[in-house]
Amino acid sequence: MLFFKTTAEVKIIRENSLLLSELFSTLNTMIKDKVLVEELDSYAVNYLNFHNAKPVFPEYSTTGGFPQKAVRIIVHNDPNRKELQIGDVISISCYMQRNGFISYLSTTKAVEAENTETSLMLCKISNELKLSTQQLKEGNRTGDFAKYIANFCRSNNLQLVNSILGHGLGQQIIERPFLKIPLLYKGGQFLKKGMILAIKPEISFESRHKGLVDNGCALNNQINRVVSHFGFTVAVDKGTGEILT
Repeated sequence: MLFFKTTAEVKIIRENSLLLSELFSTLNTMIKDKVLVEELDSYAVNYLNFHNAKPVFPEYSTTGGFPQKAVRIIVHNDPNRKELQIGDVISISCYMQRNGFISYLSTTKAVEAENTETSLMLCKISNELKLSTQQLKEGNRTGDFAKYIANFCRSNNLQLVNSILGHGLGQQIIERPFLKIPLLYKGGQFLKKGMILAIKPEISFESRHKGLVDNGCALNNQINRVVSHFGFTVAVDKGTGEILT
């Protein structure tokens, strides 16, 4: 069953999304060398409590080396790490419920590693995902969005981690329609104004960085696979999709 939101309900979700965006803006400034992962979660707990909001976790959600309380945090190169280090790649995501409706936001960042190959690619993926929301307009199909993402990955030698690109969002954490890569070949569900979507394709890429070899003297290039977790709450509208978070 498809769920269409009224103008008043979209307004609530838009307000929720603004609060969630403000939370992530602060968390982004906190991601630094030697910061405890638990500090990020603790700040989010206090922020959500202050705004009478609460986190909602999907059943398939997994955690790193600490109990999740408000946001899901993954340090990709060491999921059990409790203290951030320069060069770590960290993802933060949150489904936030307030006034009966849920908003979603996720981001990925390289810790104090601006202008590196990894951070530049993460920035490119984030920007392209924002552009992809132009496909989420009334009259298009879910397959149009899937095709855009697939073409972007193919042309940049990137890989989709799984076929799930997103889903509907509202009073329930997961609603129809579902955004999946197989829909690329079938067209998928027609999009209509009033639909709220959580878009969240997980995209991986290879990243090279210099590291010390065993003797501690020479430098060599090491290749790591980085997984990006960028996601937004999007309202389907005429002409384009509106990013709410």
